[in-house]
Amino acid sequence: SWHVAADHPRTRGWNTVNNDKAAKAEDNRDLRTNYDMVELPDSFIFDYAINGKITSLDKKTFVEKLKKVQRVVEVITILDDENFTSGKEQDVEVAIRMRECGHDCNIAISHIYWA
Repeated sequence: SWHVAADHPRTRGWNTVNNDKAAKAEDNRDLRTNYDMVELPDSFIFDYAINGKITSLDKKTFVEKLKKVQRVVEVITILDDENFTSGKEQDVEVAIRMRECGHDCNIAISHIYWA
C-alpha cells in the first residue's frame, strides 16, 4: 500500500495484462526508511479467490486485516485453515485484484507464504 500512483506511470492507459507486451527488467528501487499507507479511496474493494471461491473486502475491512510487520512489509492473511486440504497434497489456485480505484492503487507482491 506504500506504492503511490505516481510511482507507476508506466501502467497508465493499459487495458490488458502487461499491455500485451513482454515485461522488461528495470531497476526502480526505492529504499525508504519508513512510509505512510497511501490513502485508499472509500470505494476500494480487495477481492481474492481461493479455488474459485471469491471473497471481497471493503476498504475498512482490508485496512483492519493488513498488518505492517517490517519497514516496508505488509501482510494480509487470506486463508488460515490447517484442514483446508484435509491433509492431502493438492494444487490450490489463488487470485487477487483491486477494484474501484483505477490506477491510483498499486500492489507489489514479493512473497506468498503457505504452510
